[in-house]
Amino acid sequence: MEAKKAMTMAQAIESGLFSACDPNPPEGDWTGRLLAKCWGKSMNLICFFEDEVANKKYKLTAYRSRDDERRYCPKDAGIDFSEKGIEGQEYFIETELNSKGNLTWIHASIIDVNAP
Repeated sequence: MEAKKAMTMAQAIESGLFSACDPNPPEGDWTGRLLAKCWGKSMNLICFFEDEVANKKYKLTAYRSRDDERRYCPKDAGIDFSEKGIEGQEYFIETELNSKGNLTWIHASIIDVNAP
């Protein structure tokens, strides 16, 4: 069976991810392991992360890249979170408040577990 890029919102709700994950992640820099992802309602991808240091789960939304509408990324358009099979990877995540006071996902980079 071919792996899908992300589950449906109904599957994510049924699995309990929405109720288990805080919609308000911390502002600033933190690390999170990508648990799962699901398609949103507005051409977005909801990513569910676990911050193992804080022992909390959060959700962040990736939007379509302006450069390539097939990619769903944080604001810096770096990592495409719509890629298949990336669940389980740990990321360095950066969030900040925008001019309207809403938290925005700015950046994500893969943490290399094999680095010295």
